[in-house]
Amino acid sequence: MKPDDPLRLDRAIALTKDAFCVVFSGKDYEDMYSYILVYEGRLEQPWSRSDVPRKIDGLAGKIGADGRPIIYALSDEGDVYTLPMGEATSHRKIAGAGVYSEDATDLGYVNSIALVGDVLLVTGYHSQLYRLTESGMDWFHKEKLPQAPETYDYLVFGDLNGSTESDLYMNVIYSPISTRRALTEEENARRRELIEQGRIEEASAIRDAAKRGASRVNEGRLYHWNGQEWRIVAKPRSGKHYPEPETLSDIFIEARDKIWAVGGNGVICAGMPNMDFRIFPSREMMKNCVRLRNSRIGW
Repeated sequence: MKPDDPLRLDRAIALTKDAFCVVFSGKDYEDMYSYILVYEGRLEQPWSRSDVPRKIDGLAGKIGADGRPIIYALSDEGDVYTLPMGEATSHRKIAGAGVYSEDATDLGYVNSIALVGDVLLVTGYHSQLYRLTESGMDWFHKEKLPQAPETYDYLVFGDLNGSTESDLYMNVIYSPISTRRALTEEENARRRELIEQGRIEEASAIRDAAKRGASRVNEGRLYHWNGQEWRIVAKPRSGKHYPEPETLSDIFIEARDKIWAVGGNGVICAGMPNMDFRIFPSREMMKNCVRLRNSRIGW
């Protein structure tokens, strides 16, 4: 990368008021490198830098027993880099994850990492949820993971957060099955007739309608894991007067009985484990932001 090439700010995480991590990457996807910068404000030389040959899509971390940060960086290909400040960096790979990795299967990219206690949980684009510990890695209760309903192609597991391994929340995107199809005999006959009449645009519209099918709209769900099963606790919509399904992007646990999830078009979900979540329409968003501006999540 040239010194004057622009950088993307991909990820950031704050551990304390004077310890945080940011990740930058270059614009060249053919020669991808990420630059992981860690700031420790109490040190005379506060910045540390690590370079990895992957795109980093997830960050987690904690303050170690020595008072210094430990950062966990996840690449989209399933690489997990552990960066304990003052010690050597370690690396391991989630088998089968990724697109271009030599061991990649059809699972695709992973996209999120969370630290719950001493366990790392990694989610992915095709219903992947992995559990990583110091001794190894495996799927997290694979036989109990949410499954795509009949009319959906697959589920995208996204941001995850929780207080313990038996109290987790996860954003899930439902991806509908493609409605593309071949033309029927009647449609083909009508299309030929229109072409003979010189009505080319109308003939093309018949073909395009079948090729495109009905609009595919991704739908979001907020799931809760109680240690035994996953249960849907919220189905966000984009607003009172716009009832389209909406997806979620982030989860914040203010307390064990006060959970927040946010998504597109101003969607805010708020609730607790054993009751339905309240979903704020987009027109209420600013009202609630004002109410919460002096609270812990208002910043």
